[in-house]
Amino acid sequence: MKKYQLPVLGIMSGLLLTWMTGCNKPMSAVDNNSVIQTPYTMYFGDSTGTLYNTTDGITIQKVPFPADGNAFRAIVTSKGNVLFAKNNLSNPVRHNTHLYYSSNNGLIFNVSYDSIKSLPGIAVNGLPYDIFQTCILDIPKWNRIYALSNDTWSDDLLGMVYSFQNGAWGSWTKEVFYNPDRMAAPLPMAVTSMTLTKSNVLYAIDAINHRTIYRTDTFNTTLFNETTSNIFGAGVPLPTTGFFTLGHYNDELIAIDNSGYNTAYYSDDSGYTWVPFSGLPANMPLFVVGSPFEEQCFIGTGGAGLYILNLNTHAFQACNNGLPSDCVVRGVVGKENIYKNGRKDKYVFIATSKGIFKSSDLGENWTRVVAGSYTAIY
Repeated sequence: MKKYQLPVLGIMSGLLLTWMTGCNKPMSAVDNNSVIQTPYTMYFGDSTGTLYNTTDGITIQKVPFPADGNAFRAIVTSKGNVLFAKNNLSNPVRHNTHLYYSSNNGLIFNVSYDSIKSLPGIAVNGLPYDIFQTCILDIPKWNRIYALSNDTWSDDLLGMVYSFQNGAWGSWTKEVFYNPDRMAAPLPMAVTSMTLTKSNVLYAIDAINHRTIYRTDTFNTTLFNETTSNIFGAGVPLPTTGFFTLGHYNDELIAIDNSGYNTAYYSDDSGYTWVPFSGLPANMPLFVVGSPFEEQCFIGTGGAGLYILNLNTHAFQACNNGLPSDCVVRGVVGKENIYKNGRKDKYVFIATSKGIFKSSDLGENWTRVVAGSYTAIY
């Protein structure tokens, strides 16, 4: 039988074709423009005590913490830990004082601290208020998480505690570093709200005794100093009526009246001088200040929706396109997806009495992500 042999040229052509085909990317290759390298994680809680999380604003998952009928007051993450403060109505001794934490993405929660400060009140429109998101604050640059303390320690002079271990039980320490020469009145005082500005300055306010303090870092040589007006300088104080909590926009300090008797005020001199904002509704409680990415500033109201700071006029104006104009807004947070090619998509989310809403254009338009009544978001 005669044997046949393939031409050498044909063999080489086939090998070359195979090599070229193998080097080409398949038509279904993933485009780096659509590959998210660093997705965001967002937690939010509703008025029934159920905790949720999402990494895309579309797929919503319940965190396996049992709903107990107690609304969330605040949520924060500190490295790998998730922490939240909520009312503890079932315990008449430690009413409204519990901070919980999880170190395994919410599979198991334990008590972190059992003496979180709570100061409930009733606003001018009959809506109840309390210290919400500003009762806990994570400061990664300081490797420290702060909380407002209602403990009975005799030397708890500021009403603040902190943890170097991301909120683990037993890691809380009283904040005792203050400058005695820069305190306008004797201690103790009772800090009721905190905020950290863009320049890494921690501000705190005692809304009961109308005192404001600040600290620039955690070194023992840098202490809390008081900036109460008319004591260490001729300033303009906040009104003594109402209940003020703090927020900020970049390095501008902002105080909002949760009770609704007053409006919002700003200070550019660390709280010595306070100037009222214009544009906000009268006789309306203000519940949250949020400055996502330090690119915009929002104030959430207790029944008139959301307001945004006009950066040209420095006045607030309503930004309720897509929102129920009568919703209660208690939380504002910014989230971003970072893609493999370096592109960043930024979103703003708000927690309201009518659902979680998302904006892809820094607050100009809103779409509802999920229905319900929500009290905290992070």
